[in-house]
Amino acid sequence: MLLPARKQGDKKVALIECIECKKQISDKAEYCPHCGLPKSYWIDNIQKKFKKDYKKLFNGTYISMSKAKGLYKKYYKHKDIISNLKELFKEVEDSNNKYIEKRLKLDKEYFDNILKKDDPNVNLDTEQRIAILTDEDYSLLIAGAGAGKTTTMSAKVKYLVEKQNIDPKDIIVISYTNKAIDELKKRINDRLKIPVKICTFHSFGYEILRETKDNLPTVNMSAYKIILDFLEKKVFSSKKLLKNIVQFLGYYFELPENIFEFKSLNDYCMYKANLEYETIKSRLRRIYAKYN
Repeated sequence: MLLPARKQGDKKVALIECIECKKQISDKAEYCPHCGLPKSYWIDNIQKKFKKDYKKLFNGTYISMSKAKGLYKKYYKHKDIISNLKELFKEVEDSNNKYIEKRLKLDKEYFDNILKKDDPNVNLDTEQRIAILTDEDYSLLIAGAGAGKTTTMSAKVKYLVEKQNIDPKDIIVISYTNKAIDELKKRINDRLKIPVKICTFHSFGYEILRETKDNLPTVNMSAYKIILDFLEKKVFSSKKLLKNIVQFLGYYFELPENIFEFKSLNDYCMYKANLEYETIKSRLRRIYAKYN
C-alpha cells in the first residue's frame, strides 16, 4: 500500500506500508527500520500476489475493461517492479480478440441457428456475432434503420441466458419508444419465450419512483411555458447567452453568419421571406435542361 509522500530535505519520499508490521517506511529503504523485514521479501510478496491475480484475470473468458483497470489500479504504484503491468491493457485486448475469434468458430452452428425458430430467414453477420460475444460493461453499437439492432438485441439476450447462464430476472431491456418495446417483447418474450423485463426509459424510471417514494411526482404539462419563461427572462436579456444558444442551434438549423447583424427577429424573418429558394426537383430540371 502506498501512502502520501513526505519531504525529506528537497526530495519527496514515498511512504509504503510494511506488509509485516504495517508501519510506514520509505519506498527506498532496503529493510523496515521497525521490524527489520528485508525489501526483497515484500517485493517478492507483491510479485507473487500480482501473478496470482493476473492468472485469475486471464482465465480464458472475455475480460472487461473494468476488471483490467481494477488490476492495474491495485498494482500501478509498483509498476517499477512488475514488468508486464505496463503492457496489461495491450495483453487484455489481444486476449479478448483471441477469445472472440475462438468463439466465432466454436459457436458458429449455434449463431447460425440462434433465431431460426423465430425467423428462418435471419442470418447474423460477423459484426452482430462479435457484438453478442463482447462482454464489456458499456458497449455502443451504431447502426441505421433496418440494420438489425432489434435482431442483435434479441440474440444477445438469448446468448446470455443459454450460454452465459444469466438469470432472465437479472436482464432488463430498455428502449426509447413503445413501438420498439412492442417489437422486442414480441420477439424475446413471445417467440423466444425468455421472460426478461422489457420497458421504456420512462416506465422504468417511474417504476423506481413507485418503489422508493410515497408521493409520486406528477407530470408537468406546462413544461413548454416554463422553458419559454426561462428563455425570455434569462437568455433573451443576455447578449452573451443569446449568442451562445443561437450558435448552438446553428449546428442544427441553417442560420446565416450575419445573423447578429439583424436588428430584430422580424427583420430576419423578412430577409428569409424574400429569398428565392430552389427545390431539389427544380434544380434537377435546370441541370437536365442544361446538358440536354
